[in-house]
Amino acid sequence: MKVQSDIRVYEVDDKELPAGSEEKFITVESHWNWKNMIVINTHGLGTVTVPVDDLKKAVHNARNH
Repeated sequence: MKVQSDIRVYEVDDKELPAGSEEKFITVESHWNWKNMIVINTHGLGTVTVPVDDLKKAVHNARNH
């Protein structure tokens, strides 16, 4: 079963998206074969597959500065 979530993008290259501009999203979805991996689609910048635990740790570390 494929599970997918869209996350709104607020800045690109350290610049806020202008008010009224088309919204941009990245999509995070389950990997088709590995439960310990997720797929991140940047919609134009590429698609990457990363370990779930590594991404969780990275988010936690980024918020603890």
